[in-house]
Amino acid sequence: MRVTIFTVGTQGDIRPFIALGRGLAEAGHAVRIATGQSFQPMITAAGLDFAPLAADFRHIMSSEPDTMNRALNPLVVARTARRRFKEAALPWVEAGLAAARDSDLIIASGIVTRLATAVAEATGITCVQAQLLPMTPAPDLPPMMLTPPAGPCPASSTWRCIMRCASRHGR
Repeated sequence: MRVTIFTVGTQGDIRPFIALGRGLAEAGHAVRIATGQSFQPMITAAGLDFAPLAADFRHIMSSEPDTMNRALNPLVVARTARRRFKEAALPWVEAGLAAARDSDLIIASGIVTRLATAVAEATGITCVQAQLLPMTPAPDLPPMMLTPPAGPCPASSTWRCIMRCASRHGR
């Protein structure tokens, strides 16, 4: 099977998928990882194929030191990410289609999940998600970038739980 993994982020976002890719490759599958250019050496050193996507977090971190110095403030990070991803998103469709060429399966993670699922829908390739962090509300965990509540939230009050987490950030 030919697998393309879509993931963008820092090393903490990419390394787990390199490990997954190596495991899949050892099981006889051809694996390509679509991510930021700065991870190409790490991916190819692991014996995996690489496909470039814009929005390289390493570059953003080095070129946006004020944002990174205030990285615990999700509002600052979100503002910077929104601006930078708007710039990077224009070539994503072409890059995503190129990355998925000849694939039998797409694995999607993080902020490129929507791109990966759109590519899968357009091409008829099966797509599964493998999220490292919650991307949607859950009873015990808020979506990523929100401080967890003091205790677990019952499923019936998930929305109140999210609002409680968000209020801690002045939202």
